[in-house]
Amino acid sequence: MKNRMKNRKLFFYIFIIYLILTLLFWVQDKQAGILFAILSPVSGLFLFIAIREKGITISIFTLFFFLAHGIEPAFFFLDKENYTYYGWGAVKNFNFEVLEFLNIYILVYILMASILIFFIGLRKILFPLDKSLSSCNITKIDDILNINNNIQKKILFQILLIIFISLVIPISIAMFNNQIGILGLPQHRLPFKLTGALYFFRSLLVPVIIFYLYGKSNRSTLLNLIVLICALIAGLSGVSRSTLIFITLPTLFYAFKDRQYIRLVIIFIFISIGYEVITSSRLIVYYSYSGINFFDLIFSPELLRNITWDIPLKIFNNICGRLCGAQNVVLAYQYVIDGRISAIIKYFSLQRVIKDEALEFYGFILPPNMAIGVGIGFIPMLILLANKNIFVLILLGLITAFLLFLAEWMVRKLLSFKNNLSFLAYPLSFLIVYTLISSLSSIFYSFLLISIMINIFQHVRRPS
Repeated sequence: MKNRMKNRKLFFYIFIIYLILTLLFWVQDKQAGILFAILSPVSGLFLFIAIREKGITISIFTLFFFLAHGIEPAFFFLDKENYTYYGWGAVKNFNFEVLEFLNIYILVYILMASILIFFIGLRKILFPLDKSLSSCNITKIDDILNINNNIQKKILFQILLIIFISLVIPISIAMFNNQIGILGLPQHRLPFKLTGALYFFRSLLVPVIIFYLYGKSNRSTLLNLIVLICALIAGLSGVSRSTLIFITLPTLFYAFKDRQYIRLVIIFIFISIGYEVITSSRLIVYYSYSGINFFDLIFSPELLRNITWDIPLKIFNNICGRLCGAQNVVLAYQYVIDGRISAIIKYFSLQRVIKDEALEFYGFILPPNMAIGVGIGFIPMLILLANKNIFVLILLGLITAFLLFLAEWMVRKLLSFKNNLSFLAYPLSFLIVYTLISSLSSIFYSFLLISIMINIFQHVRRPS
């Protein structure tokens, strides 16, 4: 009875927030208000179903879908004046009409519905999870982590984290000073593919290691500060806002888990300011193309010029855009691809489908060795591959559901061991889904392979 009352209150609050946001969008732009009123409840229903099914990977995937394709389209229409035929704001022949947009987005929602239905079907037929779900409750995560309350061990992990961060910071600064892993600039090539290895170490491996060590430590205020400083330096060294967010994730997660809400608010304010600082740093770095020292960058007064009262709204809009939302779908819908079946095979076998995405979608001709993110993302790519054919779109939904199901199975197996390595299940599941939805296919398959290898290792060392 109490749970029903709580659920009713929750749905009431959600409905009130929905009405307020719809009104706010409507006042600024009627078309944006209409899109928010239609898309947010439908995508919210998908998210509710995914959470009720208690699948980890499908819940994360649907959450990203809710942000990128349920909420972001309203922001997309609010910023219509900033979009052009070519450039970063490219939309080509799209005219920002609601019916035109909904005609495109019907395909997106058919795709998401098919992914959800097929995932649930695969789960119920091949892998019923109901009996193993109690261990996935966030309030019981200490049992999963198997954290020893021994103070000495917590201090040991704190020391290990400080030592690790003391290595990450100078490596990040050295990468910046030697023009390695800086978004948007030609890269300094190192032997043995060390340039790429250092980039992925900083952007993917560092967040996972920090998540692990921070979770095992005493999570003191000083340690929080050290992690936040590391995140800002790593983000600035690559002018990468996603690096800042990924490294700060464990501090947000545990502040929420430990119910330290004041710390949670302080961390969010820090991330908000850091996000805009990194945004400002891009202009400084790009205009100083010949090279700028890291310490010259951090002491530049230009870094703080974008700090305004609406930072949280900017961040939310940018995060939604990073998940490859409305603009990318509009571009993908207009692109006509030759040889649909061969293109699908190429895409899922890690072959290039479009020779030059920067040129085809944004009209850019990039110089050699230029490293810049111009991919359109997983869902827009599936829209492109389907080429307006609903049957093919549903087939792609089945393939996606299978990939998510495979990742889910690996994550569940990892959780079932309930030892130190089982802790990797949650950050690994997040990274798997994020790399999938960002269309970083090779990294996605790599994370799947890592999870499979961890499971094999656990089986080998498990006593008979």
